[in-house]
Order: sequence, then structure tokens, then C-alpha cells
Amino acid sequence: MVLGRELPFHVALRGVSAPTLAIGAIIATVILAAWVNFRGAESARLATHSLDIRANAERVLGQIRDAETGQRGYLLTGDRKFLEPYEAAVRVAPIEIDSLARLVADNPEQAGRVAEMRQVIDEKMAELRAAIDAFNRSERASAVAIIARGTGKVAMDRIRDIIRDMKIAEDELRARRDENAQQRRLIGSILSIAILSLLVFLGWRQISVTIQRNRELDEANVALEERVEARTAELSSEKLRVEALLSDVSHRVGNNLAMVSALISLQARQSDSPQVKQELEKAQLRIQAIAAGQRRLRLHVETDEVDARPYLEDVLAEISRAMGERAVSISLDMEDIRLSGREAVSYVVLVNELVTNALKHAFPNGMAGTIRVGLHRSGDTTGGLILSVEDDGVGQAPAKPSTGLGSQVIASMTRSMRGEAASGPAHPGAERQGWRTTIRFAPRTEAAPAA
Repeated sequence: MVLGRELPFHVALRGVSAPTLAIGAIIATVILAAWVNFRGAESARLATHSLDIRANAERVLGQIRDAETGQRGYLLTGDRKFLEPYEAAVRVAPIEIDSLARLVADNPEQAGRVAEMRQVIDEKMAELRAAIDAFNRSERASAVAIIARGTGKVAMDRIRDIIRDMKIAEDELRARRDENAQQRRLIGSILSIAILSLLVFLGWRQISVTIQRNRELDEANVALEERVEARTAELSSEKLRVEALLSDVSHRVGNNLAMVSALISLQARQSDSPQVKQELEKAQLRIQAIAAGQRRLRLHVETDEVDARPYLEDVLAEISRAMGERAVSISLDMEDIRLSGREAVSYVVLVNELVTNALKHAFPNGMAGTIRVGLHRSGDTTGGLILSVEDDGVGQAPAKPSTGLGSQVIASMTRSMRGEAASGPAHPGAERQGWRTTIRFAPRTEAAPAA
């Protein structure tokens, strides 16, 4: 048997032509989908065009009606304010008719109707103008006679008929387009099914070709095995050596992967940074403060407000519990004030940051002291609030402004709540000067941005 014999021509032809036909079928599907989408978009555009024609025609009819109504009102009352619809129609109606003419320019039948309607409208407007002019000359009888001739009614009826015919024509045209669109969709569906069937057939054909090719390859392999069988003994030892090498390579790859796994595990165990842990704890405290404030919201349903005293008392009590055994007391001095629900948590954040800063800086080495939190009305006509946090600690030495995260939080919250902050010694000249931070908030309004 010849080892390198070629496959039959018809088998090779089937193997080449099937993928080609499949690609062609896919391209045809893409083209069909693009065509269907294009025709669908065109149908939608034409439907919108028909609606625009109907709407424009209605506007023209409305203008003529308004003109007629204004003329009648003026002739009955002599009050020129009744002529405003007429005068508006004199200005706008020609524009609307021109717009309608442009819309139907591609339809000779509709264009003819618009041309006829333009002539009838000119006659109608001339009749209205003539009656008004006669009335202005104090010839009331002449004005009534012009109306009584009935030419204006005939013109108005003709305008209505023309517009009705235009609407009917557009409805019939749209119906034909819808029918054509349905036919196109049906054709597209049939073609899609046909192309899908072709793809299924090509797939089956390709499988058949593959089976036939495999069968022929099996026959070729049998012949090859007959020729190779004589050399099998010579290659047996080489085969064993290659198998040993492959086994060794597999073993080494496994050891290397195990080493990489161990290194990754070691790196994971050593990645617990104290600095990262400390920063996360600070963030956790801030989140706890916000959560505590949110849990304690007791809003009045009618006003969306919360009573500030019990609200802040609970928050300060939680801060006191978090201090542990420190000899620092926290007191609250405030009036009966209600805070808006959207700003209450913002006050909690500010109080938490200010009190935490005082605990951190004002009482070093376990020093005892007091932190006073105050919330009062401004006392003037603005109706704003004043938040103050004061301690009797060691105070702060003059230095550059703090750039810590806490200071940034306070500054950002103050700006968002439309407040102005001021800080300085609480008791200048005393042994323990302490520190006081005061924030004045602008009065709340409906337009005020939420914190």
C-alpha cells in the first residue's frame, strides 16, 4: 500500500467547500439582519413622517378656526382683543402651510391637496379681512352681509374636507407600509430559517466528511503500522528513556508549583502591617460613630426632624463608654433644638471628631478633665445654630495647621453644612488654657444642600 496516497478529489472538495459555504451563510445572515434593521428604521421614519403631516394639518386647521373665532368675537363686541387669534393666524398660518408643503413634497397627490388648501385658505382669510375692514369703517351691515353670503363657511368646509382627505391618505399609506413591513419581516424570518437549515446541513456534511476522512486515515495508519512494526524493537529503549525524562519533568514542575504555593502562603501570613491595622481601626471608629448616630435617629414623621438633646446624649454616652477608665467627663449644654433628619448624622460626625481630638490631645498622661459640648441658637435674626466643643486641658502650642484626616473631615463637613469654624484657647492666660472649637451654621432653608 502506498503510504502517501492522496484523498479522493470529491472528499477534498467537500472538505473545502463546506466551511466556505458556512462563512457565506453567516455573511448572508449578517446582511439580512442589517437589511431588516434598515427597513425597520425606514418604516419608523415614514410612520413618524405621516404623524407629522397629520399634526401639521391639524395645526393649520386650528389656526383658521382661531382666525374665524377671533373675527366673530370682534364683530360682536367691537373689542380689538378678540382680534388677537386672527392676527396670530395671519402670521402663523402661512408658515404652517409652507411646512406642510415641505412635508408632502415627495407625494404629488398630497402636494396637490396642500396647493388647493392654500388657495382656499387665502380666500377664507380674504373674506375674514373684508368683514373686519367693513366693520372698521362702521359698515356693520356690510360686514354682516359678507358673512351671510356663506362663502366663508363653504371655504371652511372645504378646508376641513381637504385635511380629512389628507389624513385618510396618510392612514392608507401607513397601512400599506405596515403591510409591506410585515411581509418583509415574514420574508426575513423565512430566509433566517433557510440559512439556519443550511448551516445545520453544512454541519452534518462536515461531520460526514470528517468521518470519511478518519476512516481513510485509519486505513493509512494500518499500512504505516505494518511498515513501522519492524522498527518497534529498536525504538523500545528510546521510548522508555523519553518516558523517564517526561516523568522527571512532570515531577520537577510539581515541586516548583509547590514552592510557589509555599511562598505565596508565607507572604500572606507576613502581610499584617501594624500601620494598616491602626488606620483600619481609626476608620472603624468613624464608621461606628456614624452607625451609632444612624441607629439613634428618632425622626418626627411630620417634620423629618430629631430632638437633638437625647440624640446627642446617647452619642456622647457611647463615646464615654469607649474611653474606658480615663478620668475625663463629657457634658452636654444645649437648648431644646430639633435637627433636620438629613443633617443629624453630620452633627454626630462633627461632635465625634471634635471630642475624639480633645481626648487625644488635651489630656496627656492620664490627666483628668472635662469636655463640654454645646449646641445653641445663634440668638440673632438669622436663626442659625452654634456648635462648640471646649475642654480644660493643656491647650495646643502654636503650630502649623493640622493636616490629619480628622481635621480634613471636620473642614469638609463644615463646608458641606454651610458653617464657619473658629478655634482657639478656651481660657487664655490660665495654667490650663484648654481649647475651644466653635462652628456657626447658617440657617436652614429648603434650598440648602444636604450634608
